[in-house]
Amino acid sequence: MSKATKLFIVMSIVYLLIGSTVGVFFMMIPELTMYLPAHVHLNLLGWVTFMIFGVLYHVLPRFLGKPLYKPGLAMVHFWMANIGLIGMIVGWIGYRTAGSGTWLVILAAAGAVQLLSMYIFGYNILRTIYGKPQFEPIQFHHHHHH
Repeated sequence: MSKATKLFIVMSIVYLLIGSTVGVFFMMIPELTMYLPAHVHLNLLGWVTFMIFGVLYHVLPRFLGKPLYKPGLAMVHFWMANIGLIGMIVGWIGYRTAGSGTWLVILAAAGAVQLLSMYIFGYNILRTIYGKPQFEPIQFHHHHHH
């Protein structure tokens, strides 16, 4: 199992537990529902999407019978996706609490990092699906000498 697969799955579980815990607090303290976007993103982006990223990085090369186009890019995706998600959570909490434009800038910047990480993911996956195998078999050309 690749490092990216393992880390995406581990963080997916972490975000599931945090997001679900936050959801329970919403039921007990209705005022907290102002932070709903943070909860939604912890669950949908953190739990669901991260799990799909991790699983896809594992199964796709096996389905295709060829390696992931660039395994290093999967790790870039992992770190950017986490920075983006955590930044968005912090941005939403700050913006919903303080309402200042600074928090919106943090939120937007984090969202941009998250989106860019998804483009990197998409590029890596599409190159894996449609690219040639990384190691071409050596073609021996037979030259007939007269």
